[in-house]
Amino acid sequence: MFIEKFGGEDRSSPITWEDFGAAYTSLCAWIAEQDALSTEMIGSAANYKSYDELEQAKKKHVRNIGGPKDVLVAPLTAVQEIGWNAGEFIEKRTVHGKKSCAETIYASELVKSGVFY
Repeated sequence: MFIEKFGGEDRSSPITWEDFGAAYTSLCAWIAEQDALSTEMIGSAANYKSYDELEQAKKKHVRNIGGPKDVLVAPLTAVQEIGWNAGEFIEKRTVHGKKSCAETIYASELVKSGVFY
């Protein structure tokens, strides 16, 4: 990108300091703009506005208010994509009561009647 600002690889004249400074300034502005766009799309994961707030929270063992799904719109890494919406796809299993075999039923009835074997 930096070379494209100066006319590509085939430029034969030397680059002046003013051209270099202008290209650097425009690239910094472009990078800041792209960073702002990506932050808008995903959301900001910053939980603290200063280092002092972070240190105070660490000393008092204060947890963040929400998890990543509450703060961000989309996952930040490929690994987070796997479980990001996992709760929506998990089917709930039906729970059935426990059945006892005949021997267990007989033993529990003996214990209820006062016979301890």
